[in-house]
Amino acid sequence: MVHIYVDDLIIKGNNGEVISHLKITLQHHFPITKLGSLKYFHRIEMVVSHKRLFLNQRKYVLDLLRGAEIMNVKLASTPLDSKLKLETTSERL
Repeated sequence: MVHIYVDDLIIKGNNGEVISHLKITLQHHFPITKLGSLKYFHRIEMVVSHKRLFLNQRKYVLDLLRGAEIMNVKLASTPLDSKLKLETTSERL
């Protein structure tokens, strides 16, 4: 199976010979860079253990926080006072 996203390909399957043949065929027609095992694709990080595949977006979220320059903000368990009472008024601003 081949997954394509813009100019990236993910080739997966359980037959190593077929995968190798596909890679060789593609190399004859296109310039290809082999990046090895899949670690990060389309903002999703893949971490493989001996029994499981873990998917997360930790890197993406950290990049967003860095870009917004809010990595060192003071954390709050609740952004507002949990006992805060809001009142409605008929006046419009």
